[in-house]
Parts: sequence; C-alpha cells; structure tokens
Amino acid sequence: MRNKLFLTALCFILVGCGGGSDKRDKEQNIFDNLSTQNVISSTVDTTSNTTEKTNESTEETVQKAEKIVQNISQNTDNITNVADLYNVQNGKKVFKRCVPCHGIKANLSAVGKSQDISKWSKESIASALKGYKDGTYGGPTKATMTSLLRILNEHDITDVSSYISTLGE
Repeated sequence: MRNKLFLTALCFILVGCGGGSDKRDKEQNIFDNLSTQNVISSTVDTTSNTTEKTNESTEETVQKAEKIVQNISQNTDNITNVADLYNVQNGKKVFKRCVPCHGIKANLSAVGKSQDISKWSKESIASALKGYKDGTYGGPTKATMTSLLRILNEHDITDVSSYISTLGE
C-alpha cells in the first residue's frame, strides 16, 4: 500500500515537471510501472496464500494419517486381547478334563501320586504335558496322562499350560 502511494506521488511530481508528449510518455510509463507492480504484488499475495493453504492442508492430512495409524494400533491391540481371551477360554475348557484329579485350582496331588502344579510356570507345565504326550515324561500316572493328552494339539497344550499357571497366582 505504501508503495502504491509513493508511486502515485512520484507520478504527479513527474507529470507536473514535464511538458507535452514527454509528459504523456512519462505519465504512461509511470502508470505502466504501477500496473506491473500491482500485478506482481497480487501474484505474490496469491502465491503466499496458496502456500499457506497448502501447508495447512498438509498438516491436516498428516494429523488425519496419525489418527488413522493410532486407531489401527488400538484395533490391533483389541484383536490381540480377543485372541488372548479365546486362548484363556480354550485353556479353561481343556482344563475341565484335569479337574477330577488335579482339583479346580490345580493344587491337588493327582491320585495322591503327583505334584501340586498350581505354582508351576506355563513353560514347565507345557514341557511336562508334551513329555506325557510323546511318552518321555511321567511316573505312576503316565498311562492316564498319555491317554488324556492324545486328543490335545499343540495349541490346546499351550492354552491349558497358560491357564493352569494363572491358578496359583
């Protein structure tokens, strides 16, 4: 705005000091310069506004993308929790076959001949169950355990081991 006023004042000074056709030529040159400066100023303003809007738009897009990633992460956590819940439920279901000998809390000595397994780690329980299943582990209850474990798969053994390990907590 100051530039426009300055150029307008300059125009009047130059127009007033000249004469005839030189005066008109100078006047025309001044107005041409003013028009060129107006176009340049307008272009700079438009470019500046466009850049600001683009930057705002980019920031908004980045924020939306971050929210989407966060939602995906939360949903993945929920899926994991659902899977864990299924594993616990499956372990509990499988353990029902163990209750008659080991008790509801897995703290009984099965048939008076086994250990209290309620305080065992899930790794120890899984190792013993796999050993019973393949015949490499067991004492007096080996035949009973081997026959009970025949129908269980690896997933069932992992789930029941995890479930039993929580009973002594």
